Amino acid sequence: MLLHSKQTSMSPASIGGGCHTSVGGVLPPTDVRGSESSPTFVDCVARSNQASLFNSSCRFSFASMGSVMLFAVYFTFVGGVAVMKRIVKGKGFKVMITLVVLFLIVALVSSGNSYVNNFLTSYVLTPLQQLTTKGSDSAGKAMTPPKSREELEQEVDRLQEENRRLQDMLVEYYDLKAENEKLEKFYDIKKENTDFSVVTADVIGRDPNENFYGFTLDRGSHDGVELNDPVMTENGLVGWVCEVAPRSCKVTTLLSPDAAVGALVKRTGDSGIITGSPAFSDDGITRLINVSTRDQVKVGDIVVTSGYGGVFPKNIKIGTVREMTYDDYTGMPMAVIEPFEALRTVSSAVIVVDFSRGT
Repeated sequence: MLLHSKQTSMSPASIGGGCHTSVGGVLPPTDVRGSESSPTFVDCVARSNQASLFNSSCRFSFASMGSVMLFAVYFTFVGGVAVMKRIVKGKGFKVMITLVVLFLIVALVSSGNSYVNNFLTSYVLTPLQQLTTKGSDSAGKAMTPPKSREELEQEVDRLQEENRRLQDMLVEYYDLKAENEKLEKFYDIKKENTDFSVVTADVIGRDPNENFYGFTLDRGSHDGVELNDPVMTENGLVGWVCEVAPRSCKVTTLLSPDAAVGALVKRTGDSGIITGSPAFSDDGITRLINVSTRDQVKVGDIVVTSGYGGVFPKNIKIGTVREMTYDDYTGMPMAVIEPFEALRTVSSAVIVVDFSRGT
């Protein structure tokens, strides 16, 4: 017994640090007594190297198998996604989804929930109904047969006639608008002179040979216009009617030497006669001659009609004193007058066909 114990403890397996260990665990112990010779140290080292190589090969095999499985799972997933895409794009899948949605809608409506019913009615059924109606209308229009050439020509004629009618209405509108603007512009004349009977008129012509800027108006004897009727604007006196025709009349302005309008200086009461001059007409100014006194009249004084003689109404504005001087022919004081109205560019006026001539 002692001899066996010593041999076992001193065997090369004990010295080699586990010569009996195999890849899977501990090798069966070698029966020293039954063997012809005990394994040497070199044998144990060789067996240990073989075990290490086996373990390494097993780890490599497991890693390779894992990689192969991962690749298999990846390609299976990719292939499944591709298959799903084909299914989703198919008509059968869309029909199935539509049926499922309709089934859910019917189920929700049948549930009797008022909130669900209102929601479905507002956001699902009503839009679908509108879409269906539009589709029906479009289909009806698409099914309408095209018009014949005769029908198209009739339609063109009708549209052209409608266009002419609208153009006539537009012209009439502009006429009414212009007339209304004139009435508004001359309203103050009638308001301030309630005894006036007036006719509004537009300038329709100017004589290029007229040196004192006379013009023709579109009113005549047919409208009650008479010779010597005063002509004015909202700014003041312009002139008088010198010729009358049934549908027109000619006006002489205050720039003409033929003018002889009784006037007075409003501030001082100094009187005189308004008359034109070739020396002043191109500048659009006129004169107040035969002024009773020079010292009292100042630049800026307002000049109005005096009403003497009964040809022109009293107190109609004429203009302002621009300068005080002396008449070259008579030597009497004279005032240069700048009219309130631009007499060279009058475009519309009022003809006073009647007024009170009381003193």
